[in-house]
Amino acid sequence: MKKIITLINSILLAGLMLVVTNNAKAQVPQGMNYQAIARDASGNPILNGNICFRFTIHSGSGSGPIQYQETDSVTSNNFGLVTVQVGMGTIVQGIFSAIPWSAGNQYMQVEMDMSGNCTTWVDMGASELLTVPYAMFAGSGVAGPTGPTGLTGSTGPGGPQGDTGPMGATGPTGATGATGATGLTGATGAIGATGAANINGTTNYVIKFTAPTTGGNSQIFDNGTNVGIGTITPAMKLDIAGQTHGMADDNIGDYTGSQFRVETSASGTYFPSVSFYNGYNNNGIILYGASPTGSGLLVTDNTGGFFAPVSASAFLVGSDITIKKDINDISINEYETYLNQIRGIRSITYLYKDESESKEAVNFGKSRLAPHVGFTAQSLPPAVKTSISMSGKVNPEMKLGYNLSDMAGLTLVGVKALDSKVTGLDTKVTGIDSKYSELEKTVNEQKQLINQLMEKLNRLENQGNK
Repeated sequence: MKKIITLINSILLAGLMLVVTNNAKAQVPQGMNYQAIARDASGNPILNGNICFRFTIHSGSGSGPIQYQETDSVTSNNFGLVTVQVGMGTIVQGIFSAIPWSAGNQYMQVEMDMSGNCTTWVDMGASELLTVPYAMFAGSGVAGPTGPTGLTGSTGPGGPQGDTGPMGATGPTGATGATGATGLTGATGAIGATGAANINGTTNYVIKFTAPTTGGNSQIFDNGTNVGIGTITPAMKLDIAGQTHGMADDNIGDYTGSQFRVETSASGTYFPSVSFYNGYNNNGIILYGASPTGSGLLVTDNTGGFFAPVSASAFLVGSDITIKKDINDISINEYETYLNQIRGIRSITYLYKDESESKEAVNFGKSRLAPHVGFTAQSLPPAVKTSISMSGKVNPEMKLGYNLSDMAGLTLVGVKALDSKVTGLDTKVTGIDSKYSELEKTVNEQKQLINQLMEKLNRLENQGNK
């Protein structure tokens, strides 16, 4: 059954309203209000329903030329009332502000689609727009004549004193005066007597003051090739025998305040490095700086091997969120991807090439009681594995390794993924337990019914025997 629209006060278009200001320069609102009560064929209001209207402005008659057309989708309220601002809907044809109101005889046709889809229209008729809409023509009226000029006001108070102007240009420099006569040169004084050297020492020792006027040997020995401190047989450019101590400058915030600094020229072939060498087992630490391999700490041995143990009570890794960027949370949906990466890691036992297995651990890590347990870097995910140098030399041999921080992160994601699976299994088990309890309850109820039936059968059988 078709729905119909019943306008307020029998579709009185006097309900259309415009607000026009008295200020000639104000902007006339380009729209007018339209209200109606939506009713079905039985006359009942359509409450909270979606309805589509199509409004068409015709010139001369309800079927005259179309000046403007738009559609509006609205929802009736709890009383079936709908309110539309004609002129502010979806434009189909024309421009609302260009309607020739001044020509008069403008008619508005109303159509509706009860489905709210704005596709199937029912014509509700057309009515002539009367006085109020034509007030919109005032928005484009010609301004009235200019009024007479008002009386001249009194002179205002004087303004503040202006800023001082710029200084004028400097005048030209006066002429230079004549140079005065040069004075006479004084007589040269007599040369003084040569003083005593008062220096005692040994060849190749750097001299120091042993008293205010005497010198002697210092601890520094220079044989012309190498310099030694505390030794007379220096084997390096600088050879120090004994303990050393340095104090950094707390006021300097960069490498210039370091206790010990080694560097090369900008055009040098080799990069700076510092080695700590243990002659007992050939193990050592190389600290190397800017190079094709980057800066870092390399633990190696003097035979070219790569593995050497490092012992420490703790390793600290900076992980504050303020030093990171491009942060993305890993969702539960990604857990399986990371678990597959972990499953793809090849687990192995192994020895390094310079190690041997022995029943007694000797030689500080060169012999082991049992092989290492670990994995191959080649099987690690790309986000974890990395290339590392095998020595502190220029253009060193590069091998695959892994980032401990990234490995810890991958392990944590794996643990969380397994925890998620366990939680899911717990939920399923809980569901199964619940269903089992319900089934057990049903079985017990059936047992009770069977017992009741058996009792009734027994009573009937006893009665039959009597």
